[in-house]
Amino acid sequence: MINTSFTTTFSKKLILLSLCTVLYSTASNHSHAMDAIDETVTRTIPRYAEFEGLTPSEYIKKALPNTSEHQQRKIAELYISQGKCPSTPIQEDGTEESIDNLGKILPEGGYSFPPSAVIQGSYLYLCEKSANILVIGPGRGDDVIPPLALGKNVIPIDIHTKQLNELKQNVKKFLPNSNLQVVKRNFAEAKTTIPTKWVNGFDLVNLTRVFHFLNDSETKTMVSNVHTLLKTGGYACIAVLAPTPGMDEDEFNKQLKLGNPTPGLIYYDKLTTITNNCMVGETTEIVSYEELQKTTPLLTSPGQKTEFFKMGKLGDAYIVHALRQGRHYHTLETFSPYLKDYFNIVDSYNLKSYDTILSETKTSVYKTKYVEPLTLILAQKK
Repeated sequence: MINTSFTTTFSKKLILLSLCTVLYSTASNHSHAMDAIDETVTRTIPRYAEFEGLTPSEYIKKALPNTSEHQQRKIAELYISQGKCPSTPIQEDGTEESIDNLGKILPEGGYSFPPSAVIQGSYLYLCEKSANILVIGPGRGDDVIPPLALGKNVIPIDIHTKQLNELKQNVKKFLPNSNLQVVKRNFAEAKTTIPTKWVNGFDLVNLTRVFHFLNDSETKTMVSNVHTLLKTGGYACIAVLAPTPGMDEDEFNKQLKLGNPTPGLIYYDKLTTITNNCMVGETTEIVSYEELQKTTPLLTSPGQKTEFFKMGKLGDAYIVHALRQGRHYHTLETFSPYLKDYFNIVDSYNLKSYDTILSETKTSVYKTKYVEPLTLILAQKK
């Protein structure tokens, strides 16, 4: 239980507490390939499924087979350390924790999550073979730190300066001698230009949990720009949220049947119930389109959020603080059309959940569970 004063101190602690992670989710496990691909190039890339059930040391040896044992141990230690960090909110520009945010339509920056061996393994394998790597939406750096430790040229870009500053601070904790250069840019905006030196400038582009913030036109723009950023024969690694069997999937299929042009756009309320200046509970629930239109008609796109109060079911003594936010979910079938003109799918995978390593000894591996999105390895079409 957390004490708070509605009139003065509610804003910081309560809104931070209410910014908890929405259920990041996926459907069933499967692998898939689309179109003819050059197997002489792609056949050596380990598939996502090959990293399931591995200890950190086994995972790193498989992901980085040509790296020295000393470096492998270092990367494994980094992976374990990163796995101990809980999910944290992205630091968004222009949205201080303040009661002044109530009723405003704000950008939704999302969350950083601990790394997963299954999603990260193929990416690290490609990092070992790449010189120049672009990480779009780097969060706190779980996909930035390992290739930096390998001595690769890694450029992280984000739309939030505050998050990029936090990224640099976090990298310093793990790699004190790093001189990471970061860039603020939004490649989902049609008006954004790609620097000339970046055109066909990267061997590998990584986007983990980015596309669920993008609408249809932004997704098309991002995919096209990633293709332009890659060298001929380059690869992209993507993780995009997929609906969970149950309420997410039911809402997704309902909107699909209704012919909604964006069936994966699902809204959630993170509800914090307060009575007598105390927080007494938190819940998360999907918002119907009828409720969305009735109470928050200006909330129209993924990557947006708004905060407001409403009365609780038990009367005036209960007030509910609501954080309403949108996520754009995808299945392989809904996401593949965006890729068909630009990429071949080398591998895809859905995990219902994954274990993140908290520590490892000679006899035991301690883990905690998270859920994981649809993951894709993409080969650039020439």
